[in-house]
Amino acid sequence: MEARDRRLERLRQPPFDHLRELERLEILNNEMADDGLRLDLVQAGYPDELDFPHLTAYINAVKPLPKKFVDIVLNWIPKLKFKEGALNYLRETKEKYDGRVLISIFNEGSKQVKWQVCDAIEYNPPLNIDNWVREIYLDNKYGYEETGLLPLALIKLLTENQAREVLKLGFDHHPGTTSLALGKIGNVEDISFLEGKLQSKFENKYTYKEIKKAISKIKTKYKLS
Repeated sequence: MEARDRRLERLRQPPFDHLRELERLEILNNEMADDGLRLDLVQAGYPDELDFPHLTAYINAVKPLPKKFVDIVLNWIPKLKFKEGALNYLRETKEKYDGRVLISIFNEGSKQVKWQVCDAIEYNPPLNIDNWVREIYLDNKYGYEETGLLPLALIKLLTENQAREVLKLGFDHHPGTTSLALGKIGNVEDISFLEGKLQSKFENKYTYKEIKKAISKIKTKYKLS
């Protein structure tokens, strides 16, 4: 209640006193959601984030971010206006949570939030999201700064054969990270595909280096000259 009272009092002061009631209420709701997540975590026995100098220090203090912690985050994250901190919690936990909560966050988020969602998926792939990740990877309306990490997520979410098929289908979308991903799981059959891509025209010259690295890695794995 103290936190809520402080928010209300602040909304009565300039520069907030000139805002329309709906705008004041939206600000209050957003900030109360942040407080709600923090207070629920404290009541569950976790330290208060405000007692730490930065988010990384807090995450290190509560690792391994167990299921009880993650369940509270999943309950609050749809209500938060700024979801970056909560996404970092999901990135760092070792728990396997229902990743469908990330879909609306991705759809409604900025480019930075979209990247962070994909980073959380790649770092700790969640459950029930395989098909959606495949679709988003293949959707070329999203640029590298949004979905560029998804090739590396696909090789964790799908079987190797499934991932190889999808990666080759969408190769031209994010060729650099897709080459990196294929280099990790590719087999002899993928060498000719990658060699063919060396003949394609890519804007980023670095892409050709990544393709050559992938070919070399596959050849080394299968002891080919």
